[in-house]
Amino acid sequence: MLALLGLLVACSNQAAVPSPAAPQTTAIPTPTTTSIPTAVPTATPVPTPLPTATRITTPVPTATSAPTPTPPIAIIGGRVFFLEVADTPEKRTWGLMERTSLPRDTAMLFIFEGDAPWGFWMKNTLIPLDAIWVDASGLIVDILTMVPEPGKPDNQLKVYVPRTPARYVLEMNAGLAQEYQFVPGMPVDLRLGGP
Repeated sequence: MLALLGLLVACSNQAAVPSPAAPQTTAIPTPTTTSIPTAVPTATPVPTPLPTATRITTPVPTATSAPTPTPPIAIIGGRVFFLEVADTPEKRTWGLMERTSLPRDTAMLFIFEGDAPWGFWMKNTLIPLDAIWVDASGLIVDILTMVPEPGKPDNQLKVYVPRTPARYVLEMNAGLAQEYQFVPGMPVDLRLGGP
């Protein structure tokens, strides 16, 4: 009996002792890993601002960018005459023909290439005129009053010739030379204009 009891004790001890074949293990939680992307931007890209519109203006030219041309004038004894210039053969031939009037402060200036006793006539000229011959130095050399001769043939028209050669001739309304007391020897200031 005693042997039976020892056997029971031995069996009961064996049941209490863990068997080496079935070791007990404690489950250790394995760490969970999060996959990290290899190219993580460090910052959110900010769009580059577009440049603001620039207003381009064209400079406005100033009033001083080009000088105003001055009209040609003649000054005699303080009197000013605005000039119509006849400086080509065509203009000199036509002159003041067929005009019915001429403003009081206007004269026609005939410009010649050289000094000579340039003769004038009144072919097809309807208004009486004073002709003032001026030499190259700007002095009056002669003054004659010319009158219209309507209907006369060319070969019967009077030709007015100065006593002294001249470079220029001024034609203005008849009577002004006497009224303003223009006489030979007086200077004539010719300003032919320009910028």
